[in-house]
Amino acid sequence: MIRGAFKARDIRQMQYWLLCIYCQQVYSKSLSIVYLISASDCDKLRLVGPTQCSGRVEILHRERWGTVCDDYWSLENADVVCKELNCGTALEAKRRAFFGEGKEQIWLDDVQCTGHESALTKCQHREFGDNNCGHGEDAGVVCSEHVRLVNGTNRCGGRVEVSHEGHWRKVCNSDWGKEAAEITCREIGCGTPDAQTASSSFGVGTELTGVKTRCHGNETSLSHCSLVEITGGCVDAHVVCSNSKPLRLVNGTNRCSGRVEIYHDGQWGTVCDDRWGMQEAAVTCREMNCGAPLAVKYRGHFGHGEDQVWMDDVECTGKEKSLTQCPHRGFGENDCDHSEDAGVICSDTLRLVNGTDLCSGRVEVHIDGQWGKVCASQWTTKEAELVCKELDCGKPRNDPDRSHFGQNKGLRAYTSTCTGSETSLGQCTFHPSEGCEDAVVSCSGNPQIKLVNGTDQCSGRVEIHHDGQWGTVCDDHWDIRDAQVVCKELDCGTALAAKPLAYFGKGVGEIWLDDVECFGNETSLLHCQKSTFGDNNCGHSEDAGVVCSSSLRLINGSDHCSGRLEVNHGGYWYPVFNVNWGRHEAQVVCREMSCGDPVMASGSFGQGSAQRGYIIACGGMESSLSQCSLREFVKNSNNPVGDLVNGSNSCSGRVEFYHNGQWGTVCSSSWDVSDAMVVCRQLNCGRAHKINHDGFFGYGSGNIWVDETECNGQESLLTQWTFLLEVRLVNSADHCSGRVEVHHAGQWGTVCERDWSLNKAEMICSLLECGHAVSAPGGAHFGQGSGAIWEASESCFANETSFQQCLVKGLHRASCGHEEDASVVCAGKDVGLLALGIPVPPFENHWSSTHSRKHTCKRLQTHMQTHMHAHTRIHTSTNVFCLTVHQFS
Repeated sequence: MIRGAFKARDIRQMQYWLLCIYCQQVYSKSLSIVYLISASDCDKLRLVGPTQCSGRVEILHRERWGTVCDDYWSLENADVVCKELNCGTALEAKRRAFFGEGKEQIWLDDVQCTGHESALTKCQHREFGDNNCGHGEDAGVVCSEHVRLVNGTNRCGGRVEVSHEGHWRKVCNSDWGKEAAEITCREIGCGTPDAQTASSSFGVGTELTGVKTRCHGNETSLSHCSLVEITGGCVDAHVVCSNSKPLRLVNGTNRCSGRVEIYHDGQWGTVCDDRWGMQEAAVTCREMNCGAPLAVKYRGHFGHGEDQVWMDDVECTGKEKSLTQCPHRGFGENDCDHSEDAGVICSDTLRLVNGTDLCSGRVEVHIDGQWGKVCASQWTTKEAELVCKELDCGKPRNDPDRSHFGQNKGLRAYTSTCTGSETSLGQCTFHPSEGCEDAVVSCSGNPQIKLVNGTDQCSGRVEIHHDGQWGTVCDDHWDIRDAQVVCKELDCGTALAAKPLAYFGKGVGEIWLDDVECFGNETSLLHCQKSTFGDNNCGHSEDAGVVCSSSLRLINGSDHCSGRLEVNHGGYWYPVFNVNWGRHEAQVVCREMSCGDPVMASGSFGQGSAQRGYIIACGGMESSLSQCSLREFVKNSNNPVGDLVNGSNSCSGRVEFYHNGQWGTVCSSSWDVSDAMVVCRQLNCGRAHKINHDGFFGYGSGNIWVDETECNGQESLLTQWTFLLEVRLVNSADHCSGRVEVHHAGQWGTVCERDWSLNKAEMICSLLECGHAVSAPGGAHFGQGSGAIWEASESCFANETSFQQCLVKGLHRASCGHEEDASVVCAGKDVGLLALGIPVPPFENHWSSTHSRKHTCKRLQTHMQTHMHAHTRIHTSTNVFCLTVHQFS
């Protein structure tokens, strides 16, 4: 006798229950119902859980039911279970006794299926009863129950079948559309429709009755669409899904608000609210087809999730198509619990498309399950104000340029009529239109913010404009992360200090915000956790203030003391390139920002896209980066970087290139207009107008980096450089004493002190134009270096020529420690970082010194008399005029 009531959906199981004696009962057990379904070969499987197609997996062996351990439990395993139980496609593979702990035996462990097996027992697994688990590791599944994809290469593609009135039906292609395909992919946890594949790829469902589907697009299951059986045959519908990791919003007031959950590795999990902000919400709302983001929610606002916290430290630009495309720690890597689950509230019925930010773009509305565009013909200030207010984007700007946002001719068009009493554009009346220009809006942005009573525009008391008046912010919970958001919002660089207790004087009027708590990555103070406007327990003696850096900022860092460096010049932010960048420069930045000592001089904070920027050289004692030497240059995809010096503009002058920490010139041997064409192109300066020789723009100094250029004029950059090697003295008060370091094999390294002598120190001092050697201390007298330790044989120091040749070919790694680093003290006080004049083969374009102090640029075959001191190099520099790119295409 079978106990319990049956519904229509249970009919399809009846035929199986009669096959085996083990399948004679369905009974109530505590709060779960046990569903028994047998396969044709009498392998017995059941799910113990809330529905017939979800629950703890149990298998009957030797007339005893037992569980399956979750070791290696995967979506492929779950898919085999769902197919075996006639329950459609696997949605989730549950672990850790999600559906409660079983009793008695654990029959299977280490189950590993491909997904194509007909029964779970046909997958690879340990012997029955052989396991290393407890019931806390019982495996479970959640199956789709109502839809399945058949004959595909994986669970996310195939011929579409739907459960209708207790029987599986094939879906006909005649009314199959985008909406039905999207619902299907979403229902089985496979992302979005991804490809159009010939229906013959998945075979034909000849034994099934066909059904036509009609969907609106907002259904949660294909079975919720209108399904009509047809007589006769039909072509089978099919779908291939993207298999991306889909999102869902849980516990919200509608489909477009709630706790953010992502599907990964067979189960749903949450997103931690660390670094969660408006950009991340924008990506989530877009991916959910839910319009624009209205609010971000923290601290489990929509309730605590279960199982995994899949993502943490998510950081989006706001332009990504999927939340999983944003940088994050890695799936399952987090330091959170479910009290930190992130949430969003999306507009549901409104979005702005193709804008430059969240508050501008082409206006689109969600009507009858589809997005449509709003016509400009009846668009007025009334509608624009409503949109800006709904999105918390301030006031509409006057007459935005429609061409900036493009046109979308593929969407349904609507005219809008608003009375002025609405709180949402979706409450207005819409009428279909045949075709029209798109309505656009550009809002002023979030309520205005300003700094008052500071020493400049980037310091002062924080005030916000709301409801037509300015008000202050209370300093409760006010810290450097809140200040960082303010500085970023005002384009004032990086926060240096968060000032409490009315440091910049007491404000008047309203105190608009209290209990502000930012993560630091928000784009507006209003995106942070905060009290409602006007709700506070403060007086103006607690007004909050900030001090921003104004001239520099760090971006993409984990806090306000790390990131990629940019400097403000002429009102614009420019990158500082990693050329000549070292500890001295990093020390100045950290000092200016009150961030202690630098830990690293460079880091992994992403690459900027700007081609023009600055290089900076500091001594290390400056109090501000503005006191250091700044030089503009153009970055190329390949080093070295180039510049034109002493010209009347940025596109004319002496050609110089930056390599290995120094600027150097180009020898004019063989220099012609074809070479100049390449330089002008490389520097984004159009084409070459004319060239000059013989120091027309003045003589350079330091190194001559390049010689014998032979270009045809079509190259994108000069290549095959001839570069010189370098030596330097570091870690001392002046440039003519310090630890000896040599640049060799692409890196700086120290010199071992073995057999170190005053004669060898004399060679170094002479080469660095620092006079005579005073002493040659060893024992890391100027501190221990790092990196490679070089050593040269005694013969290298016989004379200057032999020493140069050793630096090119004869240096090798020493077996010393850095406590044996060699040093020198020279008498002179000249520059401490000069090229040794040694060419890299195959060229020989070095400067040679003669007893008569004549200098020859070899291959140029000219010489000049100089009255400068020994070893000073005179440059016959290469010069160029470019016609700027603005004049020529």
